[in-house]
Formats: sequence, structure tokens, C-alpha cells
Amino acid sequence: MTGSKAGYILDRKIFDRELVRQAAEAGADVMVKTRAAEPIMEEGAVRGAVLERGGMRERGSADMTISVGGV
Repeated sequence: MTGSKAGYILDRKIFDRELVRQAAEAGADVMVKTRAAEPIMEEGAVRGAVLERGGMRERGSADMTISVGGV
């Protein structure tokens, strides 16, 4: 190791699976094969999302909304 910097490598599939498990245990609703099409905004805050799955659209409201898409 050079200097005082350190790097970490993790297995993304195992890491993601563990995050989902912990979220579900904490009471989160986990939805796979579901896309958040647009946020539901109320009083300037995100209160859920319009969800698309199986060709259908539905509104999902929540006290907390977390987007986990992307790299």
C-alpha cells in the first residue's frame, strides 16, 4: 500500500442482495421489475412515485422514497 490511501472492492450482486434484505427486514416494500416513471410531488417534496410494472401504472405513496437506479 502506498501512502495512507486505501481502496475497496466488493461483489456488487452480493452487496445489493444484502441491502435489499436489510431494507425488507426494516419494513421497506421491495419491488422488482418495477420502474418509477415519475415522482409524486406534494408541497414541494417527493411523496412517492408513479410505478410501471407488467404494463400497468399505479401510484405508490411513501413517507420516504429512495431511487436506486443507475450505476
